Amino acid sequence: MWQSLLKYKRNNLTEICVHGAVSWSSPSGTPYSLTGEKICYMRSLAKPLQMKAVATELDNQLNSEEKALSLSSHNGEEKHLKILKGMLAEKDYHKLLLSPAAPLLKSKTEEIEPNKLCNACSGKHAAIIKACAINQWSSHYIDSSHNYHQAYLKQVRRYLGEQFSPNHEAIDGCNLPTISMTLNQQAQIYAFLNKEKDKDWIWSSMVSHPFIIGGTKRLDSHIMNSTSGEVLAKEGADGLLGLSLRNKDYPDGLGILIKIAHGTDFTAMNYIAQGILKSLGYDIRLLVKGPDKQTVHINPELVPTRYREKLLHS
Repeated sequence: MWQSLLKYKRNNLTEICVHGAVSWSSPSGTPYSLTGEKICYMRSLAKPLQMKAVATELDNQLNSEEKALSLSSHNGEEKHLKILKGMLAEKDYHKLLLSPAAPLLKSKTEEIEPNKLCNACSGKHAAIIKACAINQWSSHYIDSSHNYHQAYLKQVRRYLGEQFSPNHEAIDGCNLPTISMTLNQQAQIYAFLNKEKDKDWIWSSMVSHPFIIGGTKRLDSHIMNSTSGEVLAKEGADGLLGLSLRNKDYPDGLGILIKIAHGTDFTAMNYIAQGILKSLGYDIRLLVKGPDKQTVHINPELVPTRYREKLLHS
């Protein structure tokens, strides 16, 4: 069963209850969780691992901003598109094997027709195209049997063990394969991102360019910008948020995964993330206005017992 994550109350009567799952994990994989055994697709939370699969090849091929864009689910704002055009020549746009999309952040001055560059995953696809050329792999990189996808699975197994096999595999919104695993396993992967943050450019590219990862009014960008490089954050489709950090209780790294059962809920995720980070000592302001004449009540079981006092006072 999904667990209650937070409630909106009016005069102490619950009007809305948001359900989901939360998992905390160290690299050793000993989680604290609320329904962390739930299985779901990793979606865009996989991007750090998808780029780790080709990080060595791309290290000297991309500048710092281009590396960040390869890890992004961007809004399609002007800066995002400018970086993308530096990554991929116009003559190679046809190689992008993703669907046209409108920018996630609508322009106030012009209507932009859906196109491949505005797809939130275009930076990742551009990076994969470069990696395929370097490795002399087929340009049809969206097939699950492709060398690139196999290199990605190798990264997953490096963290979760050679015996790991996805429960399900499907096609993500950007046409690449997406695999499923438990929330506990995803949290363990995010703990490893912190443990290995100095081994490649993944961590530094994300926390150094928070705006590029998402954009204006995006929660992951806001969290990274507010924590001065101490917390890596990544949003995923349909109600996912991954956090990676470390503290005295998790000196080897801490991964936290949040999944909202009914899918994307920007207001609820803001409150949940703010509460969890507050319990860990980070003061993150909300990006959204609170519910009208309602009070927000966060389930204290979102965090381990030793952090609950700070959560309850957030």
